[in-house]
Amino acid sequence: METVYERHRRWSADGTWERLLQQVQAQADAAARIDWGVSVDSTSIRARQHAAGARNVFLEHLESGLSVTAAAARVGITTAMIY
Repeated sequence: METVYERHRRWSADGTWERLLQQVQAQADAAARIDWGVSVDSTSIRARQHAAGARNVFLEHLESGLSVTAAAARVGITTAMIY
């Protein structure tokens, strides 16, 4: 008796999965059920050079009793950046 794992390995090796995918895609494409548009998000955020070891002035302001809004204003960030 062949296990699921053995069948999967055999179908992967002999190209069965690739042929199945191609047929399903061709049928869906012919029925206009595939949107071939691709969207790529290349957003990246970089920290400043010394960010890793810098003291957190914002947290220091919070610990001193300031509200989130007041602490943010003191360090020059908007509350939208916090939440």
